[in-house]
Amino acid sequence: MREIIFGDNGMYKAREDGKIFTRSSLKRGRTPGIFEPDWREKKQSICRTDKHGGSYLASSFKINSKFTSHKIHRLIAKLFLGEIPNGLQINHIDGNRFNNSVKNLEIVTPKDNMANAKNRGALERRSSYGGKLSRQNIITIKSLGWIGFNTLELSSWFNVDRSVITRIISSNKQVSYQETNEEAISLCCKLFSLEYP
Repeated sequence: MREIIFGDNGMYKAREDGKIFTRSSLKRGRTPGIFEPDWREKKQSICRTDKHGGSYLASSFKINSKFTSHKIHRLIAKLFLGEIPNGLQINHIDGNRFNNSVKNLEIVTPKDNMANAKNRGALERRSSYGGKLSRQNIITIKSLGWIGFNTLELSSWFNVDRSVITRIISSNKQVSYQETNEEAISLCCKLFSLEYP
């Protein structure tokens, strides 16, 4: 696996699999540029960067004596694929924005990037809650929450965090009683192998 060392005094190491490592100074305030021999994985945070609520991994790096934040996918692409020409973007081939392996990244035009997203179904009308849930899912979650299903069960069924389930159940968004009641009955029948009335 290829690795590239970068940053001030070779403080960071990037691997082809998209992971980034760092090492710290032996003692703070002592000779700069002398580091521990062991590498540890660098902490990364999720930053929301696009108008559709999309998220990317990012982290801060000291390069040229300045700390600056970089999106991990762009940094990995720049280190392993070369400079990214102005106006071009990085496409995650499998659509997973957290998979920053070099094999999953490609430099494309904005038009190609949108076409790839459309082909993967990523541009379908998004709901709130990060675009993972359709309106039908939200109605179902709200219905099941109202009739007593707990947030842990619902979060595992719909593959979202419990906090998302809690927000849906407690939200004041208007959903008609008729719509929620029918959806809840239908889903409960499916879950418990009952015949729909």
